[in-house]
Amino acid sequence: MLKKNASAVVCVWAVIALGVLAWLYGYHNQKSNDNLPALSSIAEMEEADVNELLAGYHRTQLRTVWEEPAFTNTNSDVWEIDGKTTLEVSYNNRKKAVVCRLTKGDRIPELQTVSVSVTEAEGGDTFDLAGEVAETISQILDAGSWVPDATNCASDYVLTFDGRTIYYHSDCGTFNERLEQSNQSLRLSDADRETVNRIIQAVIPHNLSPNAPMEISDVCQMEHKKGSCKGESMNTVYEKYRALPINKGLLCLEHGEITTPYFCYPVDAEPIGFEGCIMYCFLPEYGEMVFACNPESCADQNVYPLAANFEDFIRLILACGTANPVEQIAWMDKSKFEEHMANEEKVLTDEQKAAVQQLQRELDLLPMEDPFEYVKAIQKDFDGSKVQYSDDYFEVTGIENPKGTATPDKPLFEFEPVTIEVYKNSGAEKP
Repeated sequence: MLKKNASAVVCVWAVIALGVLAWLYGYHNQKSNDNLPALSSIAEMEEADVNELLAGYHRTQLRTVWEEPAFTNTNSDVWEIDGKTTLEVSYNNRKKAVVCRLTKGDRIPELQTVSVSVTEAEGGDTFDLAGEVAETISQILDAGSWVPDATNCASDYVLTFDGRTIYYHSDCGTFNERLEQSNQSLRLSDADRETVNRIIQAVIPHNLSPNAPMEISDVCQMEHKKGSCKGESMNTVYEKYRALPINKGLLCLEHGEITTPYFCYPVDAEPIGFEGCIMYCFLPEYGEMVFACNPESCADQNVYPLAANFEDFIRLILACGTANPVEQIAWMDKSKFEEHMANEEKVLTDEQKAAVQQLQRELDLLPMEDPFEYVKAIQKDFDGSKVQYSDDYFEVTGIENPKGTATPDKPLFEFEPVTIEVYKNSGAEKP
């Protein structure tokens, strides 16, 4: 009886001890407001340690503990610390912190609201932009890679801000700035061109020349064109990505060549990376658009677009953690995607999270704000008639090959006629 009581006591104390340990572990490891240090303590830390500490915190948690930031936009907040340090936190589409930057110095630049005005180059009223749209254009201009000399583009809009006058051509998405010493130009990506054009069209109520009103599906299906308007290509972003010392397999983009040409792989595909049998690639017929080729797809198609260009593809990965959820959108509805993302967030390893953070720091890109809607818009009404499939694709799917069958007609074999006689046994003799 005493032994049983002693065993019961030991079990009770063991349960209590485990509960205390679990509480201590949760307290020190969960993303709790109580675990956030003061901003003054953040300023004394190394940037790598800040990233490790803040990754996964929700935007509202940081704002609750540290109050409102000095500067904010759609995907990031900036806090000023003691006039000597700024902390910038970037968020994914779920408003979770993914990358942090500490900037230290004796003088912190003033964080002001940007004022931008726009008018037609041929004359007309001047329209003022303010708030988030002004910040968006300002960031696009500041973050872009300007090159010496202006292009020969016929500008149709003039933007003025910060004492600068910049001419803009909405057709090709090129900014030209005429300076005292020299001129410079900036060529936008298709995604940034679309953003700027939408902002201008919202304040100047008429069609942009000559492509507006511009829907995202129009941009997505537009082939990359080369003309007199020259600028930085998306290939530059891709080349930077390839040179990064990141294990691409952590992003579900294992580097490699096509060793097993599955039936659905287009014959001219240029691989970006692999996730098992799923290939992410470019197709020459569609310019900079990024595709997924999945022989085991749950969707109606085996080949489908994911992004209008490589930059947007990376932004989708920054929002989703890896390329896998991006590829899965093809067959999911909104609720399935959100459920999938919740499960992905639980299984992402520390190595994968670190790889995504490094990817964002090195390429200086922000996560896509709404990856589900973006990919669905890309795939809506997509014309896949230019995809170059192999003959195997048509044999496996049973779809008629537009080029006809590659198998020559085989001669038929002829057999001598065979005669079969049947007799009924009625007791009579056979003839």
